[in-house]
Amino acid sequence: MADQSSSPYRRSVWALLVLVGVAVTVIQIQDRVRYYFTHPVNVVIRDVHVSQLRFPTVTICSENKISLSKLTSLGM
Repeated sequence: MADQSSSPYRRSVWALLVLVGVAVTVIQIQDRVRYYFTHPVNVVIRDVHVSQLRFPTVTICSENKISLSKLTSLGM
């Protein structure tokens, strides 16, 4: 798996770097999990019944290509 021709010093440095990386990752995961469980979230849901609702005005645009002002200017 590892390059057997590389020096033991070089392999030791790589092993140390990998172990330090794994240790830092484990520490950060533990920190985030601890933070998650120590900061609970409280959610309040209220159900309010409204008998009448005001809806916004809806405008329906005509897709008709004929304009009344153009027809009257043509005398139709």
